[in-house]
Amino acid sequence: MTLDVEFPPFLHRLARFAADLRIETIPAEVLHQGRLCLLDTIGCIVSGLDSQVAAQLFELECADGAPGDVGVIGGGGQRLQADAAARVHACMGDAFELNDLIGGHASIGSVSAILAWADRYGASGSDMLGALIAGLETTAAVYAGLWDGASSCMKPYDEVGMTPVGIPSTIGIAAGLSRLAGLDVSTTSRAMAIAGALAGWCPAEGVFGAGGSSKLLLFGGWPATVAMKAVGFARAGLTGPDRLLESGIGYWNTVARRSRHDDLAVPGEVWRIAAPRRKRHACCGYFHSAMDLLLDMRDEGIPVDQAGTIRVLVPPYVAPVMRRSPEASAAAEESVFDAYYNLALAAAGVAIVGPEHSLENARYRAQPLIRRLMGCIEIGVAPHLSNSMACTVEILAGDGTMVGRREGAHPRGAPANPLTAEEIEQKFARLVRRVLAPQAIDRFIARTKRIESEPACDWLIETFAAARFMLPHPPSADVARPPGV
Repeated sequence: MTLDVEFPPFLHRLARFAADLRIETIPAEVLHQGRLCLLDTIGCIVSGLDSQVAAQLFELECADGAPGDVGVIGGGGQRLQADAAARVHACMGDAFELNDLIGGHASIGSVSAILAWADRYGASGSDMLGALIAGLETTAAVYAGLWDGASSCMKPYDEVGMTPVGIPSTIGIAAGLSRLAGLDVSTTSRAMAIAGALAGWCPAEGVFGAGGSSKLLLFGGWPATVAMKAVGFARAGLTGPDRLLESGIGYWNTVARRSRHDDLAVPGEVWRIAAPRRKRHACCGYFHSAMDLLLDMRDEGIPVDQAGTIRVLVPPYVAPVMRRSPEASAAAEESVFDAYYNLALAAAGVAIVGPEHSLENARYRAQPLIRRLMGCIEIGVAPHLSNSMACTVEILAGDGTMVGRREGAHPRGAPANPLTAEEIEQKFARLVRRVLAPQAIDRFIARTKRIESEPACDWLIETFAAARFMLPHPPSADVARPPGV
C-alpha cells in the first residue's frame, strides 16, 4: 500500500486530541458513557476476587517487588507499585470476560492503568475521567481502522495468528496516561508510538487456544505495563515509529485485508464511546448474538432445549474461535471461551451467564441437559457475514425438520441494542454485592455519577481494599435457571 508522505501520521492526530482534550468540551453523553465505563469495569474487577489466577498474581506481585503506594481491590490494605496494581486489576477484570468491547477491550486496560496513576499521584475525579475518555477514544479510533462501516475487514485468526486488541489498547492507554500527566502533543505522540512498537502481539493462540493463565494479562495487564513504560521513555526523549498504524508494513495491514484509515475520523470529530459495546453475559463476545437468539426463541415457545441439532452460522473469521474443542475448557477462566458450553447454557434457559457458570462449570457440565445440548451444537460458516456479531441460528428436530430459524447481529449491549444505565448499575450490584452492603453499593454508584466533582479518586479502590480474594461465592439469585440446571 502506498501512502502520501504529506499525510500526517495518524498517531500525531490522535496525540493532539489526547493532549488538547478538556473535560468542559466533552459532550454530556460522552461523559455519561465514560462514567459507566468506569463503574462497569470496577464491577468486573471486583468479580475477579473469585479468580484463582488473579489471587496467584496478586501474591506474586506482593512477593516480587517493593511495596508501593497504590491500593489494590481485594488487597486487604496491601499497596503495590503502580504497574503491579494495574496488572492485578486488569487480570481480575478480565477473569470472566465481562469487561466491555469498546475498541476491542478498551476499558479493562485503561481503567486499571489510569486508576493506578490517579491513586499514586492524587488526581482529581475530573482529571481521571478526562484521561479515561482520552484513552478509550484513542483505543477505539485505532481499532476502527479494521472496520469498513459496520463490517469487519479483519483477517481470520488462523491466518494472522494475533488478536487485534493488544496494540490498540496499549496505544490508547499511553494516550490516557500522557493526558493525565499533562504531557504536550509531541511527547504524547512519542509515547503512543513507543507503546505500539513495544506492545505484545496478543497471540490468538494465547487467547482462544491453549493460552493458560497468561491470557488474563493480554487484553489489559500487559498493555497497561507497556504503556506506563512508554510514557517514561518518551519523557526521556526516546522515539518510536510514527507510522506504525498506516504503513504498508504496519499494524492495520498486518491484521486486516484493507484499512479505512484514509478517511478515518479522529476522536472529537466522532465520539465512539457514545455508541458503546458492553457485555451482559460472562463469556466471549462472539457468542452473545447466538446466545440471545436462543433465549429469544425459547421465549417465543420454540422447543430449543429439545432440539436434535442447534446449527450456528457465523462469519468466516469467527468460526475458528467458536469451534474450539470443549474438552480444552475445563478450567474456570477457560470456560468463557467454550462456545458449546455457553450456547448450551442459553439453550437450557440460563437468562444471564455469570461468573458462577465458570466457577462451577464442572457441576453445570455434568447436568444431563447441558451435556446433551453441547452435543447437539454445530458451528458452521456463513461466507456472506462480515459483522463479527452477526449469526444465524437454526433449530432442527431429531428427524432434521427445521422448527426455528433466526438471524441477528445486535445482542444486548451492542450499540444498536444497548444496555441501559440502570442495567449497568444492576450488573455492578450483582458483581459486588458479596463484598459491599446494598446501601454502600448505592453510595458508590451515586459518587461515580458525579465523579468530576470529587477532589480525589482513592475511594474508588479503597471502598473494596479490605475485601479478600477467593471468598465463598454464593449462588446467584438474580439469574434464571431452568429446573435441574
